[in-house]
Amino acid sequence: MKRDRLVETACRGLALLETDRRDPVGRGLLGDAVGQWPGEPPVWLSAAALAWLRPSLPELPLRTERLVLRPATPDDLEDLLAYYGREDVATYLPFGVQDRTDLAASIQRRLRWHREDNPEPPALGLLLELDGRVVGDVLLMFKPPHHNQAEIGWAVTPDAAGRGLVTEAARALLDLAFGHYGFHRVYASLDARNLASARLCERLGMTREGLFRQDFWSQGEWTDSLRYAILADEHAATTGTATRDDAGPAH
Repeated sequence: MKRDRLVETACRGLALLETDRRDPVGRGLLGDAVGQWPGEPPVWLSAAALAWLRPSLPELPLRTERLVLRPATPDDLEDLLAYYGREDVATYLPFGVQDRTDLAASIQRRLRWHREDNPEPPALGLLLELDGRVVGDVLLMFKPPHHNQAEIGWAVTPDAAGRGLVTEAARALLDLAFGHYGFHRVYASLDARNLASARLCERLGMTREGLFRQDFWSQGEWTDSLRYAILADEHAATTGTATRDDAGPAH
């Protein structure tokens, strides 16, 4: 029976996770059992997924050499509007220019993401604060039910570009992805015309995996996209400091 097979799969996964809670095979097996269960999973399986797979909020804020990385609050609305409200920032973003209403709703969504009682947080979003001013943000989007992978994204105000700030923040986010969360793989999907973000991916040690032709509907047109990714062992082997270059937003 399918349920018997999935119970066995879950038990194999749990055995691996009890040895190493970051074990990618264990996470995959337990995620398979949850994702393939016909109907509502039993209480014990849902509890196991919550205990072993649910992305837990790290200790915040994070501090890098120059930045404070922290969650958004309603008080950040004007700083976010200062760049998300600009045409040049929105060029490669799928949702276009944002107004106050859009951003107020976005902040409320982010606040819900970070609630400790959220059983399935979809993402971690952190603002880049430099000398008391928000100059950009980075995003780590989780991929249930296995929670072995995440997608990374970023945006920065042009006024702060060219200083390596997004590189610094993205490195810190990758450290979280592979260290705190124990993910196996992190990838970035970006508009193929966004050369600055492609260069940032390469500086982060990410490998270009492919060019996808007109696969992404963005702001009224079909666009090509690029996929970059880095694995946990590749990130562990990465050394060096951020360059002085910077990037535009990644969708």
